[in-house]
Amino acid sequence: MEPSRPSGEGGARARDLRAPDVGVIAAWWLVVLALGFLRTDYTGDGLRHLPPILAGSGPHLGEPRWLLFPALLYGLLRPFVALGLATSAAGLARVMMGATVLAGLGYMLALRACLVARGFDARHRAAALALAGATAGILLPSSDLMEPIFGAAIVVGGLAWAARRAWAPGATPADHRRALLVAVGAITAAALVYQGLVLALGLVPLVVPREALRDRRGLLLAALILAIVPVTMVGTLVAAGNGVGHAVGRALQGEENHFYSSFLKKSGLSARVVPVLAGPPQGLVALGDFRGFNGLIASLRGGPGRREALETLATLGFAALLVWVGVAAAARRRDIAVLLAFASLLILPVVRCQQYGYLKFYIFLPVVAAFAAAPARPLVTGAAALALLVLNTGTTFANLPAERRVAREQAAVYAEAGPRSCWLTTAWIPRYSFRWPGKTCAVLGSLGSAGGATDAEVLAAGHAALTGCLEACFCQSSSVLTEDMTTVGAGPAMADSARQFRYTAFDLQQLLLPPSRAEVASAAGALVPVFRYSAPDQRRLCESVTHARANASP
Repeated sequence: MEPSRPSGEGGARARDLRAPDVGVIAAWWLVVLALGFLRTDYTGDGLRHLPPILAGSGPHLGEPRWLLFPALLYGLLRPFVALGLATSAAGLARVMMGATVLAGLGYMLALRACLVARGFDARHRAAALALAGATAGILLPSSDLMEPIFGAAIVVGGLAWAARRAWAPGATPADHRRALLVAVGAITAAALVYQGLVLALGLVPLVVPREALRDRRGLLLAALILAIVPVTMVGTLVAAGNGVGHAVGRALQGEENHFYSSFLKKSGLSARVVPVLAGPPQGLVALGDFRGFNGLIASLRGGPGRREALETLATLGFAALLVWVGVAAAARRRDIAVLLAFASLLILPVVRCQQYGYLKFYIFLPVVAAFAAAPARPLVTGAAALALLVLNTGTTFANLPAERRVAREQAAVYAEAGPRSCWLTTAWIPRYSFRWPGKTCAVLGSLGSAGGATDAEVLAAGHAALTGCLEACFCQSSSVLTEDMTTVGAGPAMADSARQFRYTAFDLQQLLLPPSRAEVASAAGALVPVFRYSAPDQRRLCESVTHARANASP
């Protein structure tokens, strides 16, 4: 006798769980869990929010580009601190990683719901979701500590609800309008968490019928809902003491220090064309230490790292091929919704062309990729997904032993340094910053984090912050450690920072530590050596910085 088949709602749910696309999401999440919890370090963008949560200083507002994210994260993570389940930055980082991988899972499940609502069958959905999940745009934000993934999950969840409502059998114009408003409401909420997510407006045509986009009343209501974003941003900034003009400026550019946001910005036609051609491929494949085409060309012409440059160029070429084949296929099908969604993703890379490879710009590229690939042959889509998965995870998993060794070596250095030491860097934070026990003095971080109502105030605050942290580092610390002040690129990096932020109080080139004078703080044979300024060098630089600070005082 054959077993009875499940029937009714329960049977449909059982069949749903056995569908191949559900299996794809489950396998994807296992990969994300491994990537996230085997990781030894995290991006500083997420780590910077953890100290106030540990200290219990209460929810607070962030910069306009991530206005409500600190408060959201505080509400999610503070209970773990209060219950004694996370007592250090390292422990809290693991808790945040748990929240992150859950947000990534929510994103993928909501994307599946969008495809179900649009009528794609299970095989096509499985291939499309495999491709979307293999992209760097969702794979890496779901396995690292990044701000946008939480808001992005809210957006895709809202799009899923809207798609189910708009494409349900017998849906009426009122249903279409309601779907539009829910989608825009989700985007509005997410934009207050992370400002750039407002570009998800370009995804709305993927999930609502064209009739909804011609509904004047619906569009007016949607505009009123969306107006909550600028009104809230400007209102909170004015309430915090900013003038109205200054508040509007901060809300528009997303941060107070435009000297940092325009750092290394280029002009001309190429500065707009290159992001369009080379930006989206980096949402498919993470290129690691890619620093632009000038460095790539220099390496290809015989400079150091020629083999790595060839590998990077081949990877970029493959990803670009996938992007533009997908665009061409959508154009051939006259799929205006996919083309509009893709175009919306190009706005930030073109406007902030100096950061066109910034992964956060492409957090919705997986949604566009899924809708573009869903009509294609599943076998072809699946092969592309497998290639992307190998490119995005193969090197990471292969490098895990080396990364864990570096983590152990750095931990030994940090333990010996102690809380009275100082870490000096050209950029923002030390490696494994959540484990570093002492002070940190970051050249770019000090200059780029300053704020003020006018350019003069921004520059003055940055200058004072850098000079002050250098003085504290060299005059009030038991030792000064660095990883990058001995490298070839340290001099040009500091020259660029000094020029961009007009810093002249102290010659930053004096901070360079020639290898011949550096003391090695890490163990012999360390994969990433850490250096220490000698006592004479530390005293000399203390005197120079103190003298510069005295001369700069009014």
